[in-house]
Amino acid sequence: MIANNWVFDPGLASRQKGLFLLLTLVLIAFVASVSLIGMQNAINNTKLVQSFMSHSLALQRAEQALLIAEKALDSKRQFILRSDDKPLNLGLYPQFMDTSSGLTSAWSKLESENLWQNPAYLVVQFSRGPVIGPSPIISSYIIERLVVSHVSLSHNYYRITAFGRGYGSLSEVLLQSIVEVTQKKRRVSWQKIR
Repeated sequence: MIANNWVFDPGLASRQKGLFLLLTLVLIAFVASVSLIGMQNAINNTKLVQSFMSHSLALQRAEQALLIAEKALDSKRQFILRSDDKPLNLGLYPQFMDTSSGLTSAWSKLESENLWQNPAYLVVQFSRGPVIGPSPIISSYIIERLVVSHVSLSHNYYRITAFGRGYGSLSEVLLQSIVEVTQKKRRVSWQKIR
């Protein structure tokens, strides 16, 4: 009596092992491609986070420079320029500068000539820790005395422009505020330039 009708065929067994091997290779390739896509997404997310952190750091440094400049406001200081367009008192400018193309504000001249990291023109803050990037300057500011004709002499207005730098030269922020000084200081407006 035959208990079952199954007969062992060696050719059939070797074909099944080859099919299993092929199926395993396809499955491994699929898992590898999914993990590769996941790694690429993780790398892109890390770059986004680093960019956001660098921009956030530049914004914080510019805000800190604004606060330092507001504390340094003093109406008794002179806001005049030397003949080479550098301020007599570092970082203090009159409202307008006379250039070859006409009158312009000090901050727009510094912006157009990219002088935000030149200590000869403005007040700078240096990094206390290790320097990342080409310059140890992390923030800087200038103060411009504004001439407002319809306001009494007891009111003085100043435009403060502050520059902040993140981890690299691609993360730079420029902030401006208008401050009114009477018996006390009061921020009238604030804006982000870039």
